[in-house]
Amino acid sequence: MVEQVTFQTVFQFLQTVGILVGVFYYVMTIRTNQRNQQLQLETRQLQLYNSAFQPVHNKEWMLAFLDVLYNLEFEDYEDFMSKYSPGSNLEAYSSVILTIELFQRIGLFVEEKALDIDIVTRHMGNTALRLWERVEPFVIGHREKTGDPFHWRSFEYLAQELKKYQQEH
Repeated sequence: MVEQVTFQTVFQFLQTVGILVGVFYYVMTIRTNQRNQQLQLETRQLQLYNSAFQPVHNKEWMLAFLDVLYNLEFEDYEDFMSKYSPGSNLEAYSSVILTIELFQRIGLFVEEKALDIDIVTRHMGNTALRLWERVEPFVIGHREKTGDPFHWRSFEYLAQELKKYQQEH
């Protein structure tokens, strides 16, 4: 009888240990998977980051950006179009569109939470905000003229987020 009780006790103990080992293994597997998923997410975000900011490291883009920021002078949409429309100055017009489109894409990634505003700010400082302030009259006029209130909205969103970020930090 003592042998049977001892055998049952040992057997129950081994079952309990087996269950605990299984639970421990399951928990460790879940934690490992979570860490791997986090690393994959960070890797994807870095790949997206590199892809999104690639044009900034291009001389053509940089010249276009500097041209818009420092050389173009206009008061409003009408003034812009009279000086820099595709018919009167295709080079200047394409510089504006080229620079706006990059920040539109980056703004879209920030808006969709694919890129963190902190990463954008640490890389570009207030570059996007400075450009937005420079081209805002053109963008607003373009929206009114085309009847498309959503044109370049993500760029505007990016500028607003950068303002908030700067105020908070």
